[in-house]
Amino acid sequence: LGANVTFIDTKQPDGEMTRKFLDAGQNPPNGVVVAYYLKEKPENDVTLSFLDSAGAVIKTFSSKATEGKSTDDAREPYVRAEAGMNRFVWNMRYPDATRVPGDKSTEESLSGPLAPPGAYEVTLEAGGRSLAQSFDIVKDPRVSATQADFDAQFELLMKVRDRLSETHDAVNRLRSVKKQVDEWVQRTKH
Repeated sequence: LGANVTFIDTKQPDGEMTRKFLDAGQNPPNGVVVAYYLKEKPENDVTLSFLDSAGAVIKTFSSKATEGKSTDDAREPYVRAEAGMNRFVWNMRYPDATRVPGDKSTEESLSGPLAPPGAYEVTLEAGGRSLAQSFDIVKDPRVSATQADFDAQFELLMKVRDRLSETHDAVNRLRSVKKQVDEWVQRTKH
């Protein structure tokens, strides 16, 4: 409401950005919070997969560090795999649209659609074991939209995301072909 607050932004080892308010209260995390306990640090990869009510995988997150991954993959938080209690917050978004490397004009508008209210499941795979837990995303009671409204909006947003991805895939292919032609032309000049 116009009041200034002082805060410190810190990037956590798992890639999550946290904001610590020095002179104000803090809201809970925005998303689905998954808390899990690992008796000991697993030797292999730990994954969290989020599934829709039909059992289709929406998104999978891994404990593998971002080393060696593309900058697009590095944007995603990774799953903590430490002995003891761990926590992961899923922002309830489906995968983003395809990016065009270096295109800053569309970078902010590529976020995947939010999952509509409904039944979902999260699966944790660690140390050769798999555990699943169902959960519900519920609508804000202040919103008058019906479930049909949410479903129609989600379908539209998925179509927009998919069409944007198709367009960006075409741009990326064109750039790749242009680069190959330019390299070929340079080689033939020598």
